[in-house]
Amino acid sequence: MNRFYKKVFAFIMWMTIFGGMSLMGQNLLQNPGFETGELAPWFGDNNNIVTIVTEAHSGEYAAVGNAAQNVDLTAGVQYTVTCNAKIISATSEQRVWIGLRDSEGLVINAEIFESDWEEMTMTFTPDETGSHKFWIWGQGDSSYASDNWVLLAEGTTDVNDNAAENNIKIAGTADGIAINMLNVNSDANILIHDLSGKQIYSATTTDLDTIIDRSVLSVSGIYVVTVITDELHRVEKVAFMN
Repeated sequence: MNRFYKKVFAFIMWMTIFGGMSLMGQNLLQNPGFETGELAPWFGDNNNIVTIVTEAHSGEYAAVGNAAQNVDLTAGVQYTVTCNAKIISATSEQRVWIGLRDSEGLVINAEIFESDWEEMTMTFTPDETGSHKFWIWGQGDSSYASDNWVLLAEGTTDVNDNAAENNIKIAGTADGIAINMLNVNSDANILIHDLSGKQIYSATTTDLDTIIDRSVLSVSGIYVVTVITDELHRVEKVAFMN
């Protein structure tokens, strides 16, 4: 089978496997349920040790300890973060929270009270664009676990509704990924993830016509492209041949 037909066959296989996959809002956290069996790209905040364990809320794994992850957010966009969390051991004086920080300090937190898994939710609108740290933290030698983190952008129209589909076009080209926008009067936050959930590109633009260069897409495959503006939210799968 020559190289051309190999590429055609691979493309057909990708579309067969992934063509029916439903795309909802893009989870902006990577490895959100620790199902890789590894901590990365989470890290132990304040140089604390975080352990991946098999006593999970769902799936195979969860994290025990002061897990944290940095994510780029856009000012003025409303986000909701949820996770499952529990206290494993703590004295009555020791408190445990999930929370969010920006470059200026604490943005929001929520205290965990239960020794059984409970769903934690925080909704917030950041004041600044840039890196924000999501974390779970406890006082003293308290022990606590988290699982199933989800971070979604809200305050926009439904993902891929008629307005988004009509005004934001996303397509793979020979040069990379083309994004064309109509009737968009705000900055657009562009995110690209591979199918493992790893973010490989993030940028904010005011250009109505944007090409994400093919050099960003290091290998052939299916990529998930997300475009978020003040009013629209578009998510599209793009097959790319490098």
